[in-house]
Formats: sequence, structure tokens, C-alpha cells
Amino acid sequence: MNSNFEKKIFKPNFYNLSYSFKEMNLIIDENIKRNDSIVLVIFDIENFKDINTIYGYDFGNLVLDKIMSIIKEIYSSNGSLFRFCGDKYVHINCEKKGIDNIISMSEKLLTRVKEPIIIYGQGVCITLSIGISLYSNHTSHPQDVMQQAEIALEQAKEEGGSCYKIFNKQNNLIKKKLLAMDLKKALYMKQFLLYFQPQFNIDNGSIESAEVLIRWKHEIEGLIKPDKFIKIIEENNFGIEFGNWVIRESCRQNMIWRQKGLQPIPLSVNISQGQFYDKNFISNLENILLEFDLEPEYLQLEITERIFIDSYERALNIIKNIKSLGIKVALDDFGTGNSSLISAMSLPFDIIKLDKFFLNNIEYDLRKRQQTTVIFKFLKSINDNIIIEGIENNTQLEFVKENGFNKVQGFLLSQPLECSNFEKLLKQNKVVEEI
Repeated sequence: MNSNFEKKIFKPNFYNLSYSFKEMNLIIDENIKRNDSIVLVIFDIENFKDINTIYGYDFGNLVLDKIMSIIKEIYSSNGSLFRFCGDKYVHINCEKKGIDNIISMSEKLLTRVKEPIIIYGQGVCITLSIGISLYSNHTSHPQDVMQQAEIALEQAKEEGGSCYKIFNKQNNLIKKKLLAMDLKKALYMKQFLLYFQPQFNIDNGSIESAEVLIRWKHEIEGLIKPDKFIKIIEENNFGIEFGNWVIRESCRQNMIWRQKGLQPIPLSVNISQGQFYDKNFISNLENILLEFDLEPEYLQLEITERIFIDSYERALNIIKNIKSLGIKVALDDFGTGNSSLISAMSLPFDIIKLDKFFLNNIEYDLRKRQQTTVIFKFLKSINDNIIIEGIENNTQLEFVKENGFNKVQGFLLSQPLECSNFEKLLKQNKVVEEI
């Protein structure tokens, strides 16, 4: 850092200078070099844009200066204070026992700003949120300090504002935020892996198809199952890109197996609601099949009845377009409350996947066993391509056989397998024990 820039950056409590993110990182790095530990505090005014809109930018700047003055009064004797990105403020505290003082000062500030701020006789009420992070050369990385304070700030906002939050990796909300941030780079760093759960024909023991499942090989958390990250992907508008990647990689894998002399196998991919309704969904499917020169019968798509909630006719039309490509469509999770007999009867599904709900406790519950037998008989009369999920013991397997079904999936026969193990199974093409 050259001396002229350093002089500018470290000019203390300069009201009209708003530091950029890059400049703040330089400041933080410099403080870390000089100290074993620091406490970083970010202050943010909720909905500050509304103040500018209602009262004008000149008035808004005076409010910012007033808030800066209040924060300076409470905090500046214990560290450095900077205005950051226009309407935020950053305080850096380098005291050995800074966190206790920071908590006390934050509580004092939150009480103080509950009073209206008077500008030109006009009273303005604001809500201030505070995010706090701690750096120690034994516990964290310098480049993470600002990010962690921002995450703590967001947590404070999500809990209604007018409070402070201290970054803690064990907090569930913070874990979720950290995963969301990591997800944005995980696809490009090739951290997602395809797993395959075989779907067997138990009449002859052959593998007829496989469901594609995803695992995230996180650099810190290890192997993460989809129930921990799929919802986060959808909440962060990453679902369409991620879903297209899964389809593409599934087709690529089938091409690789064919190049190795193995018979391609229908791979069944779960489709999210956002992906299903994407305007480019059908054209993407066509392009992916063309890219890998894959016959459409080797790609199957699984959807749930939730897709029909927003627009029945539109969903029905999309299914018809998928089927016109030669791709089979499966109704997933039948029996969970998200599907109905009406859907099974009236909609053009090629495959119905029965949820493990039907098999739960049938070895102990005679009444449920009898009821399930009736349901199975009816379903078999309306669709002869049914896959029963959740086979976990021999009693369930025998019950399925007794009712005339032969397509099954479950841990008794095989857990989801990573690519190399599934490839070995394809070469054997027989049922394996749980591994």
C-alpha cells in the first residue's frame, strides 16, 4: 500500500467519504497485520432508499451524517469507524477484550436510534441492524471477516432488524447462508457428483433403469446429501442452471458407458417446478439429446403433482411436448399426499413411482397390508409400468411379489452408488446386497 493511498484510506472518521468493498478489505488487512485479533461491526439502515425517495437525497445525506455522528460518539474511542458503500458503516475494534465492549456499545446504539432523528425540524425514525464478526489468527481467515459480518447482518435483518447478531458457524441460519454462498461456485468447481440408485426387475434380477441422485463433495463439510442443499439452490434462483446440468451430465454418462461397450440404461432425473416451467426447457432437452447423440428412451423425467398447482393446462401441455420427444415422464412420490388417484388415472404418465409409505410397517400392521393390497390392485389396472420405492427388508420384497409387481428400488437391493461402483454393477447386471 503506497503512502498517499494509505493517508487517504486511514483518514479517521471522514464523514463524506464512502469506502468501496475493495478499499475496506485493504483496511481490514492492514489492521489484521498489526493485531492478533479484531472485531468487525457492520451497521445498516433498513430501507434507506425510502428516505431518499420521500425526502430527497440532500436530506438523506444529512441523515447518514447524523447516524455516523451517533455511531462515532458511541464507538470511535474504541477503534476506527468508516462509511461503507454509501449507506453502511464499518467499525474495526482491535482491543484484546473488544467483543464485550462491542456488545455493550451495540445495545446502547440500538436504544439510542429508537428515538426519532431530527433534521430541519423533521423527525425520521430508522431501524438499524448490526452484524458482528471476530477475527483471530487461530480461528478464521482474514478474507472471511467482512463476509461473516455481512452474513450476521443479514441474520439480524431476517429476525426483524433493530438487533445485533454475532457470526457463529454453528447457527443453522448462518450454516444455510454459508452453503448458499458456496453453492454459487460449487458447480463451476465440479463439486457435484452423480449417484445412481438401480431400479431392478426382480423377475430376472436385471437392472432396468436408475434414478439419478446428487451429492455435493464440499471442501469442508464432506459429502452432503441433496436434502441439505436442493431447497437452498431453488431459493437462490439457481435451480434451472443446476437442473440442466444434472440432465446434461446424466446423458454424458450414458454416452461414456456406451463408448465403453456397455448398454445404455434409462436414467431417471428429478425435475423441479422452476425448471419444468422454464421457457427453454423443451429446447434444452432437444439440444442435450442431440449433443450426446442419445436416444430419448434413455432419459426419463420425474415430476410430482405439485407441478400442476399453478396451471393444470400449461403443465399438461409441457408433458405432451416432453413425450413428443420420446422421453418418458414419471409421476414421483405417489402416496405422499402430493399425488392422487385422479392424477394417476387422468394424466399421461408413462411411469408411476409408489412412495415407500405404502410399505412402511406392513410386516406389523395387518390392516394396512390389506388396504395396500387393494390399492395396488387398482393401480395395476390403470398403469402396468409401476416402480415401487423403499424396499428395505425381505418381507416388503415378498409382499411386492405377491401383488404382481416386479420393478423395485430400495436399500435392500442397492443403495445409491457413485459412478464407478454403479458401472461395476452394470457389468455384472445383477442384484447386489446393501453396501
